[in-house]
Amino acid sequence: MKKSALKPVFIILALLILILSSFTTSVLAGGQKTYYPTEGTDATGDSSAYLSPTDITWVQSVDSSLVTTSDWPDNTYNESKYVEFDFSGNFTLESDAKITSFKITIIYRTSATTLAAAKMKIYEKKNNAWHEESIGIPTAINVDTSFSTGNLSSYLNTAEDLNNLVVRFYAYDHSTTSISINQVKADFAYEGTVSGVGGAELPTAGSNSAAVVFLLGASFTSLGFYLKKAKVFNRF
Repeated sequence: MKKSALKPVFIILALLILILSSFTTSVLAGGQKTYYPTEGTDATGDSSAYLSPTDITWVQSVDSSLVTTSDWPDNTYNESKYVEFDFSGNFTLESDAKITSFKITIIYRTSATTLAAAKMKIYEKKNNAWHEESIGIPTAINVDTSFSTGNLSSYLNTAEDLNNLVVRFYAYDHSTTSISINQVKADFAYEGTVSGVGGAELPTAGSNSAAVVFLLGASFTSLGFYLKKAKVFNRF
């Protein structure tokens, strides 16, 4: 085989290795996770009551099963009236890890347009502090509507925070309004290495590793086709 036939082959192989190496580094150095409540409390009534295991299962997915409360205060917030969602986990952040984004999402509906306002309070474990976050209210009756906080990573940024997350949902109305909660979840993105899972974490479809393997296979298949076409294998 002539050297002129080998040269483009080595160039293509070198470029493939360089591109795939860069891609592998970028997709494996970070990621994102979603996890869900494992316990909860309804403190909107005359006395607090734990959410049942069935209630907790209902708020872990978007479907027709809802957790409904109707004893909300009128005209202003009552800080003792809320629905609490407790998240647990065994996340570990390695020394190279950094939480770049963290948000809470709630999907809920109302029985009337008389709901006046809603908010969340988010617990930060490392400083034993509560942070208040405003959220929207549905504009249509009995329509599931999704609301998310902004990026909370300025204070939710350690394994301690992730593993001891507490979210309290508050609201008030101008007349009796039922609120039905469909789902509550926490999403975070990170750089570096984060291991472990949330107490209720649903599996994600696909993986970075699978993507890398697929690209490697496709790339070397293409290279083999080129070699065959160039009759490099005729030497053997």
